[in-house]
Amino acid sequence: MLMPREAPAASRPDEVPAGSRVRCPGGMTLSWHSHPGSYATLVIAGGYVEAGDFGRTTVLPGDVLMHGDLDAHSNRFSRTDTELLNLPLAWIATAGPSAKFRALDPDLIARTAERDRRHAAELLLEQLEASSSLEFVDWPDLLAQALQSDPRMPIGEWAAMNRLSPATVSRGFFAAFGITPQAYRRRQRARMAIDALGATTLPLAALAAELGFCDQAQMTRDVGWLSGRTPRAWRQGQKATRIRAR
Repeated sequence: MLMPREAPAASRPDEVPAGSRVRCPGGMTLSWHSHPGSYATLVIAGGYVEAGDFGRTTVLPGDVLMHGDLDAHSNRFSRTDTELLNLPLAWIATAGPSAKFRALDPDLIARTAERDRRHAAELLLEQLEASSSLEFVDWPDLLAQALQSDPRMPIGEWAAMNRLSPATVSRGFFAAFGITPQAYRRRQRARMAIDALGATTLPLAALAAELGFCDQAQMTRDVGWLSGRTPRAWRQGQKATRIRAR
């Protein structure tokens, strides 16, 4: 059983350094935000709904959410206070999308983090097991899944196919995810571009056209907006990483 120790002072998880225990007041809502670097969140007490780049999920005590370097999300906390632990994973190879797991012994991980957060993160990764909890399946979630699969898809076309008005889609998606469907699609397309930059040698202009950007300039703006780096810088960095790995 997960037994919280002395609760830390209430704070915003997006303002606390990774490795710290955080107490979030019941009913608090956090708009879209991100944390620097890859990290894992272990829920110690309470719970919340997270809506992010990879959909919506409810997390409860013992649940673990893994977040990649570019991930962002919003949080809606339960009525009771929530205590969680963010563990940085910068020293561990953690690539890929966000994922949800269960920790076999969360109390041990929380106690270990008080002494050595790196050891706690390594222990956490050794203990992970798949989570079987149900996820959200409302139409905003189906739209999010569709945009994750193909961010080139016109939102108006999806709305018409599902017999929803554009206004309903805009309001409903924002209510569920805390971000407009247009902004969500922009994030997904920029992420797709970053992934493609390391997987193809296509000229940047040709890649932009293939991914549905108006032109190379738009791809450069969106990738920079999401990551703070240009497509050219991403491609050079990924090439350097491959060379070092040989």
